[in-house]
Amino acid sequence: MKKNIKNKLNLTALYFVISISLVACNPNQENQAQNQAEVSYPGEVSITIQNGESESKLTVLVAEKSNLLTIMEGQKADQKLSFEVKGEGDMTFVESLNGVKNEGPGDDKHNWLFAVNGRLANQGIGQLQISAGDSVAWCFLLWKDRDQCK
Repeated sequence: MKKNIKNKLNLTALYFVISISLVACNPNQENQAQNQAEVSYPGEVSITIQNGESESKLTVLVAEKSNLLTIMEGQKADQKLSFEVKGEGDMTFVESLNGVKNEGPGDDKHNWLFAVNGRLANQGIGQLQISAGDSVAWCFLLWKDRDQCK
């Protein structure tokens, strides 16, 4: 009987030591969460949305290696911007912005175009890398007037 109790005590002590060791070896979960939440935001990007006579502006903190889609999704989550897209990833295409939908193909149709740093973009919003200090302009206009989007 004494041997049985001694074995149980030894097993309990061993279990306790192993438990303490596992807790001590496990990195602090709070520090892990904090490190994951710490993202480098090297600067700001300005986004201007031009729709005929109206214009709105946003200033956004950007993380390194951000694409325009990621930045816009962050603003959508913060309810500072609304938009609908078609496709995904590199093939993402904006169909509407702040409730204004593209009118479709044709020379007499208004559609959303965007420029970065005064130049009409030649990549989609899922591809285009945005850096701190960049300026993005969204313009709702005819294709023939695209040079006005700066």
